[in-house]
Amino acid sequence: NHTVDIESASLTDVVMDVTGGHGADVTVNVAGAEGTIAESIAFAARNGVIVLGGAGDELIRTTGTGRKNLTIKWAHGHSYRSVERAIQTIASGQHPIALVTTHHFGLGEAAMAIQSVAGHGAPGAIHVSIAPWG
Repeated sequence: NHTVDIESASLTDVVMDVTGGHGADVTVNVAGAEGTIAESIAFAARNGVIVLGGAGDELIRTTGTGRKNLTIKWAHGHSYRSVERAIQTIASGQHPIALVTTHHFGLGEAAMAIQSVAGHGAPGAIHVSIAPWG
């Protein structure tokens, strides 16, 4: 697993370097930011799968895809069963789920939490939680 600061490094260059030029077999794009779909296509491996889960509106250009034979899937929403499984996973205590959250906010700070995830509030926010009692 690798984290890439896209403000200081090219995501495509890093993916291609880490994979020895192979590219990513599966890309899950939840960014919804301009250019990220094109970048996913650029570093996708031959026969790769790109899952688009983020909101956004980006034209997808096929130029440069060549013979990659890519599969693009859209993921919207989730099932009741997936919520049950997520709750069971969290409740099991087997995974340090609390470490995923980078910032905690009270209910009165919901607007700041949303702004932080969007990059305009508390610095470094990746995933936030909002406690109803705060």
